[in-house]
Amino acid sequence: MVKLLDAKYRDLWERSLPAKMLYQLAIYAVSGIGDKTATILYPTLSDIPTTAKININDPISCRNIASVIL
Repeated sequence: MVKLLDAKYRDLWERSLPAKMLYQLAIYAVSGIGDKTATILYPTLSDIPTTAKININDPISCRNIASVIL
């Protein structure tokens, strides 16, 4: 496995990312499968969508252990 992808049918430019979706993606990312990155794919009508990255840090060492890409 190279990368974890999750598709949602919710325009995240129009409506914010719910905590439960972020939690799901964070669990995928820290699972150790692939490159420790989980990516969410979603449709948008925005003319200028940009990529956002959320780093997941170890609470003790504060080191980056995984990432979620929107």
